[in-house]
Amino acid sequence: MPGIVYASVEEIVRVLTLPTALRFVDHFGGVRVYVPNATRLRDDNPIVKAIGVEAARQVAEEWGENEIMVPRCAALLRAERNRALRADRPELSARQAARKYELTERMVFMIWAGQDEPADPAAEQRELF
Repeated sequence: MPGIVYASVEEIVRVLTLPTALRFVDHFGGVRVYVPNATRLRDDNPIVKAIGVEAARQVAEEWGENEIMVPRCAALLRAERNRALRADRPELSARQAARKYELTERMVFMIWAGQDEPADPAAEQRELF
């Protein structure tokens, strides 16, 4: 019988890559989502739409036939991403880092400079107009 599984941040990152875990948490954080068996995943499944087929398959292999309670931990995951990005600086160019962490090169440079994401990105956009 399907049940509710309370996934931790560590479990989600272990199953998915860090950038994919960020997308998953951004989309489903704070709510329960039903995870079908991997053989029942379809293109119209909300998980597939949010993180893609392969990542959804990984989620289904781990938690299939259950509802998963996704924690709201986006800020924690972003901080971890920024830490990992800074650690990769000696080995990666800005372009390589942007591709690896699914960011823009501009954001990579901002994080490397110690400027984390703005608290209100919409306010930053409004300043342009």
